[in-house]
Amino acid sequence: QLVNPPPPYPILGLMVYGVWLTYLIAAKKNLVMRNPSQLNRLWLCWPISLGSYLVSQYSLTNLDTTIGAGRDLSDPLHSIIFALPIAGFGLLLMSEFVTWLFATLGPQRAFAPLRHPVMSVHATTLLYYVFEPGTETCLMFDAFSRPLHPLRYVMWTISVSSMCLALYLVVEAVLEASRDPRSLSHSQLRGMLVDALLGCYGTFVLGFLGSRLRIDGAGTWPNYAFFCAASACFYLMLHRLCGMLGHVIRNRRIVQLGTSQQFMAIRVAVIGVWHIFPLVWLLGATHLVSAFNEHVGYVVCDLCAKYLLLFVYLSHVNA
Repeated sequence: QLVNPPPPYPILGLMVYGVWLTYLIAAKKNLVMRNPSQLNRLWLCWPISLGSYLVSQYSLTNLDTTIGAGRDLSDPLHSIIFALPIAGFGLLLMSEFVTWLFATLGPQRAFAPLRHPVMSVHATTLLYYVFEPGTETCLMFDAFSRPLHPLRYVMWTISVSSMCLALYLVVEAVLEASRDPRSLSHSQLRGMLVDALLGCYGTFVLGFLGSRLRIDGAGTWPNYAFFCAASACFYLMLHRLCGMLGHVIRNRRIVQLGTSQQFMAIRVAVIGVWHIFPLVWLLGATHLVSAFNEHVGYVVCDLCAKYLLLFVYLSHVNA
């Protein structure tokens, strides 16, 4: 039983998720996405990411594009928290775009498409924070009677999937440039990417259900069961991504360049920051923090995970 179902029912959003799951299952069976590292196709990250998000937004909100709707922007603290991710991801998107533009004019133009997945991460996240409604006008409430923003889960699904692809492309480039025999074959690395994408899908779909569903007479234990299932998918994704980074850290070329410690620090930082997301969810579900503080926690996590870590990581590798 759903709590406060939004009108109209988000059929288009469900279709987007159904198509994506079907594609991932087909990729697992090696029917599609046989060569994810084709640079001439990476521009497709833009229409796929932005199109999927905008369709889901329209399906859930009928494309209500009132900036700051339902927010008390007269409060300085609320104004800062509202503006912080918009300024952060807006500047980062512009920086990535300019870097991509100049890269297309230089000798490394062949590698400029590697920027597309990164820019799609920032563009999707920016769209969400620009049009995210305030808690007073949220679409629904979760099983714990707290404001629930379904588009946040859509944004996370799209942006984290793009981050997985960006990491895969970097690892593939490092292994391909190494003079030593590859420690991972193309098919093995591709399999790790597909597993990470499936883990990402399960993390946020099951995580949303853990927040959204309420079964009469069952209490909240089904919600925590969904949370545990989402956590299992989360650790599958994290295991595959850290495994990719591990092969880069041990790569002889990376060791000789003296950058293996940097990649190791990035792996530790990714593990640490990404664990804060479920912690914030638990704090909100147990009412240990207010809805506003829960939102602040997610904003800080998004900035750390996507702004600092991904920007430093990709900038270092592309340099």
